[in-house]
Amino acid sequence: MPVHMTELHARFLAQAFEDEAAPLVGTASKDGDPQISPKGTVAVLDPETLCFWERSYRSSYHALEENPKIIVYCRNPKRTKEVPFRNGALRFRGVARVASDEPTRQRVW
Repeated sequence: MPVHMTELHARFLAQAFEDEAAPLVGTASKDGDPQISPKGTVAVLDPETLCFWERSYRSSYHALEENPKIIVYCRNPKRTKEVPFRNGALRFRGVARVASDEPTRQRVW
């Protein structure tokens, strides 16, 4: 079921970076080998889309080329009393794509 991203989601993700609680992005290769990485650039791109800037072009990038399934998990203990998310945590599952068009890449950057 799609989630409609709100200003609260955007603020929570931005504060996570500021609070040194970078979201974790999980991917898997075509063979199902899991991989997880902190991604401090996770943000709300539009009401239906999260984005992050892939800086390293290593395991996450290569896994997404093989298998677009992705999970983003963010827990910010400093904000548990400020947000209505259980334990100050959010989890998003979805399908990713590597943006190759310049207008999208500029919006993410």
